[in-house]
Amino acid sequence: MSFHPFGFSQAQQAQLGWRSWLPAIPLRPWLECYYLLHPQSGPQLHRIYPDGGTTLTLPLQQGSIQACALSYHTAQSRPAWQPGECFGIRFTPGGFYALFGFSMQELGQQSSAWLTKEPVFATLCAQLAESTPHYASALDRFFLQQWRLRAPQIGVVQLWQQAGLQAQQEIRSLLQQQGVGRRTLERQFQLQVGVSPGQFYQWQRLKRARYLLRSCPEQNLTDIAVGLGYYDQAHFVHQFRRYSGQSPGQYRQRKLSQLYKAD
Repeated sequence: MSFHPFGFSQAQQAQLGWRSWLPAIPLRPWLECYYLLHPQSGPQLHRIYPDGGTTLTLPLQQGSIQACALSYHTAQSRPAWQPGECFGIRFTPGGFYALFGFSMQELGQQSSAWLTKEPVFATLCAQLAESTPHYASALDRFFLQQWRLRAPQIGVVQLWQQAGLQAQQEIRSLLQQQGVGRRTLERQFQLQVGVSPGQFYQWQRLKRARYLLRSCPEQNLTDIAVGLGYYDQAHFVHQFRRYSGQSPGQYRQRKLSQLYKAD
């Protein structure tokens, strides 16, 4: 089963007219993918789960992009994609801050209108609208320029991600060995991701659980729970239900049904 940043099935991707591209290699610590949607009917509703990443969407209307919107989900949501083309840029956790310098707190205090009027985003909208059909190349050029301008370095958020799903204390110990204390870690996560390291760890663990539930239907819930470091299956089920609004079994059943149809 192929990877999808939002966990969409092939049937859902077809319904949305999904196309995606990987960014240039130097950008991959900060950008997960570019994508283009072209739903044939709408609005299209699909669940999105929080994982610490950020998404910039730019709808194409009559050959131009007049507005852009930023989303960094902190709870399960069901965005509505309208008919027509829409570009998306998926940032890794901390990636938006690295390439633009805006903290999650700053962004939470601003409107979409402010975002669209910012010169850097107005430039992005104009360049992307003029790039058809070479969208990925245009986005690479824009973001490589931002990368050179901002010169971001691999920091605590990226190191935490690279550590994978090791126990939190193990990750903190690894970072402390590199001179990263608890206060620095907490401050950088709030600045770049908008949540605590502990919350981010839980999201990443549950993201992995979602992947295992939909891609390994033969694996039982106890094995998944133990493999991801939960105390037992009951703890896993409780955390998963709080996160997604459904039990792991319900999620698996729904995802398996979407292998051949979108709902």
